[in-house]
Amino acid sequence: MAKKKRSDPFAGLTWDDLEQWAGSRIVTRGQRYQRQGHVAELASTSDGGLVAWVSGTQRYATKVVMGEDGLPDSVCTCPYGANCKHGVAVVLEYLAQLEEEQDIPKAGEDDDRLALLAGESWDETPDGEGLPEPVRMEIEPFLEGKSQAQLVELLLELAEQHPDVAQDLTDRQQIISGSVKKLVARVRQDIRGIAGQPGWQSHWGNEGYTPDYSGIRSRLEALLKAGYADEALTLGRELLITGLRLAEESDDEGETATEVAACMPVIVEALDRSSLALAAKLAWAVEAVLKDPFDICSPIAATRH
Repeated sequence: MAKKKRSDPFAGLTWDDLEQWAGSRIVTRGQRYQRQGHVAELASTSDGGLVAWVSGTQRYATKVVMGEDGLPDSVCTCPYGANCKHGVAVVLEYLAQLEEEQDIPKAGEDDDRLALLAGESWDETPDGEGLPEPVRMEIEPFLEGKSQAQLVELLLELAEQHPDVAQDLTDRQQIISGSVKKLVARVRQDIRGIAGQPGWQSHWGNEGYTPDYSGIRSRLEALLKAGYADEALTLGRELLITGLRLAEESDDEGETATEVAACMPVIVEALDRSSLALAAKLAWAVEAVLKDPFDICSPIAATRH
């Protein structure tokens, strides 16, 4: 076992190394995730790295490798994307299993997590998500064989079973028909509704609640795709104002801030494509960054020059 530890680049990592890599706040949150059992199916990869599923707001695929500087480097399917608490949790889980002399299985080259992280099984879309190609290949011929009436019936059935589908279809109809004001009013109401319940985590009971902004994000994307950048930006401002307040009120180790931050790429694009003059865009960005103590607006700071 000692020989394995000497040849293992992860085995010699110290707490200071982890903090130098990811920062003390993220390391602390990653430790809590590992202790609460959020890391599953840990495996080693052919390039000497680690891969695992890490459960958070959703289940994320996370991979960690050792960088040339002797510190870890991670990628993740979470909104942060890299060097996040999920990566820290994977490293800590590995060290814990190493200490207990547990065997770490090898991940196959066709491992679903590696495919997700590499984007090999997903269509290219603006947010990095999409329909797995094998699923598309199976569904497409099935749908092509349906008549228009059968497709309508199928969509209505899915809308009844899945409220998100019904919401998406309603949004699309309002955008196409030009009833954007109704959609904007409803999204604004939903933003305010989400902001009314702070997030929380119980470390002892492994329970909690994290506000879900994924529906808001998808509707902002729909507005932006349809050419309503100004409307998306107006909603983005409200989301930031209420989201920052909600992140401050929440007691969930930054989960709420992560959810709000996941909407930022859409808001940044809406700002860039809006009808605001350049000076007004810069003022909008500066105001957002200055009012943000959680680094939620870091994508704005990174793109404004």
